[in-house]
Amino acid sequence: MGENGVFFVVYGEPVPKQSFRYSAKGSYQSDRVKDWQEIVAQTAKMNWKGVPMTGPVAVHLAFSRKTQ
Repeated sequence: MGENGVFFVVYGEPVPKQSFRYSAKGSYQSDRVKDWQEIVAQTAKMNWKGVPMTGPVAVHLAFSRKTQ
């Protein structure tokens, strides 16, 4: 990638982001969603060496899975 870009790969089974769930104790996200979100965030942080971006950004996502 160029000086203003970053490329990284996150290994594992992608977990779709869900709407918050609600119970008598309040709202929550499943542990699977939170864990996957943390893995993606940490991988991105490890690969981004610049300062935080400001203004518009473009994002390209590609997912691949093994066929069964």
